Parts: sequence; C-alpha cells; structure tokens
Amino acid sequence: MQLYIRKDTFMIKIFKKFINFKQNNKTYIITFANYNYLPVLENWLEALKIINVNNFMVISLDEKIHNYLLNKNINSRLKPCELDLGKLWIHRVEVIAELLDEGYDIIHTDADAVWLKNPISYLNKIKSDMIFSQGTHWPNSAYKKWNFVLCCGFFYLKNRSNTKQFIKKLLKRVKKDRDDQVSCNNILLEDGVEWTIPKDTYTLSFREKEFLCSKEIIFGKTSSLEIALLPHNKFQRISETSKEVYVKHLISEKNSDDIMTILEESGCKFI
Repeated sequence: MQLYIRKDTFMIKIFKKFINFKQNNKTYIITFANYNYLPVLENWLEALKIINVNNFMVISLDEKIHNYLLNKNINSRLKPCELDLGKLWIHRVEVIAELLDEGYDIIHTDADAVWLKNPISYLNKIKSDMIFSQGTHWPNSAYKKWNFVLCCGFFYLKNRSNTKQFIKKLLKRVKKDRDDQVSCNNILLEDGVEWTIPKDTYTLSFREKEFLCSKEIIFGKTSSLEIALLPHNKFQRISETSKEVYVKHLISEKNSDDIMTILEESGCKFI
C-alpha cells in the first residue's frame, strides 16, 4: 500500500508548528500605566531607548494614555481599570494570565523600575520557571519565615504549564487579598518553598527592619516550581553602591510627583 501526503496539508501543519514555536518563544516586557502616571512612564521608555530595548508593550489603563502612546507609535494595549490599587492588582494578574495564554514569556516591570542596563541576557541564563526581584519585608508572614520577600514590581514568568497554574492560583488568591505581592509570597510560603541560601549574604535595613540579601541568586523550589530571587545589588529596591546594577526600583510613595523626585535624586531620571 502506498502512502500519499497532500503537500498543501503538510505545509499547513509545518506552518502552524512554526507559528506556535514563534509564539512560545516570544518575550514581552510589559508595564502598566494610566495618564496620571505619564511622566514616570516616559522616563521608563527613555531609559529603554538608551539601552536599545524595544520588545515592550505598555498596558494602558485608560483611553487617554492609550491614544497618546499610539500617536507616538509606541506599542500599547488598552486594558481599562479603575483608579483603585486593590482592583489594579487583580487586573494586573488577569492581564498577565491572558498574555501567558497567548503564548508569551512575560517580563513584568513597574514603570518606576528603571532599566539602567539590559538584563535580558542575564535573565535568560536562569533556568527557573519564575524569576523575581527582591522586596524588603512585606508581607510580614513571608519575611518572618525567610528574612526576605519577593517583589512583584519586577519579575519574569516563563511560559510553562506549571507557571500558568501558579498564575491561576494567584488570581484566585489576589481577589481575596487585593495585593498581588501578599498573595504571591503567601502561596509560596504555604506550598513549602525551600530556599538555597548562598554563603555570601549581607543585610540591608528598611524602616528599622533588616532583611537578607545576596550578591548571588537565591534559588527556591516547591513540588511543582523552581523560583529564582535576583541579587539585590543588581536589581535594587533599596539603593546600594554597586557597579552591576541592571534595574533600580527604589521605594517611593505611589504617586507620580514623589516617584519623579526619587528618580532624580537617585540619578535615574532621563527626561
């Protein structure tokens, strides 16, 4: 018996596989902003321009900023959200879940997390499913157990089935907690994450509490996930002297004026 393969059917299958491959290997850098946050966003965009990073998308939280960005040929996706932090944290996880379902790897970065050096090659060498920058001591539940916490202002999610499951769990939890950083840390805490702490550690202080830092990656593992916590000297939440800084995400009040003051004082203002 001879086997006949229709060329058009065969080529369609190959083309679909190619498209799926491209989607599953696409990394998008995303940040969220509304029009009130425009100065902070423009500073973030200028920092990316300086280091020649262009594979980003702004998730626009209102039509005004969306139209402003489109008029400047800046990649924007309109996903409206009310001016309420609790609703924003839920909305953020919903959008990230949607993008993961579309086949993208996601690097999420707050717009006040200023990129001083391109970290993508550094991040791509890390094999973990999820990669997070470091926070200070919030939520207290995780801080009391680990002496550090994960920050949701900068993280990298690989497009994997276990990561998607985590985000589904996070979305369910954040609707209750209304704070994605609280939910994220507490899920890992409850899942019994085990951390491998490097020998060369040090502490920094924020609001009279010291938290553990390392100049090496801190790796964690649950029954289903591998997590990496980025070195604080390279991805900073509290300013420290280092020649290896990729991203500075310095603590400020959650308003544009205060953020711009902090950015100027720390040498991270580019507009």
